[in-house]
Amino acid sequence: VLYDGSAAPIGTTVKFGYSRSQASGCVFVISAMMHEYTIGVSFHQFKFLAFGLIALQVPFAILTQSAKGTQVGNLVFWLNMIFGPHCFCTLLYSLEYLRNREASASASVVQP
Repeated sequence: VLYDGSAAPIGTTVKFGYSRSQASGCVFVISAMMHEYTIGVSFHQFKFLAFGLIALQVPFAILTQSAKGTQVGNLVFWLNMIFGPHCFCTLLYSLEYLRNREASASASVVQP
């Protein structure tokens, strides 16, 4: 399981005949889309960076599965949450937002 907080939706979809991996994948895609929508609205642009960077966490979660429940696993989880794709994604969206804002400001300046 990638995220234990998603256990309730997974349990519901399993009741409807979907496998646990299908349910986890569905919850993951919906979560990634909602993150993309939220950050896209905040920065007035949709680049699908958040979706892609969230998708990069899947191999990372698989690789760190053996450390789950240990202090090392806890450290890796929190380092990923603080410095991982979330931080990088926000930085990329911020840079693009500032670049677009600067371009529109310079375009509106009337030159003699």
